[in-house]
Amino acid sequence: STVPPQLIGAETVAKIKAIKGTLVTLECDVSGTPQPRITWIKDGSVIEISNHPHMSILNDGKTLQVSLGS
Repeated sequence: STVPPQLIGAETVAKIKAIKGTLVTLECDVSGTPQPRITWIKDGSVIEISNHPHMSILNDGKTLQVSLGS
């Protein structure tokens, strides 16, 4: 059977402050059957990791890590 996708914490807005030289980790907590596909978007465009070597998508797309450089 299928279960519609659900974004856990969708009502929550978080402001994140980060310090240069650190690694920022953003989580997208979703559930559903089959497993929902996650797309990360920046400034209205899908993030293509090949164009952003300072970013990584992990954990079946649920985690976006951004290295802020030094």
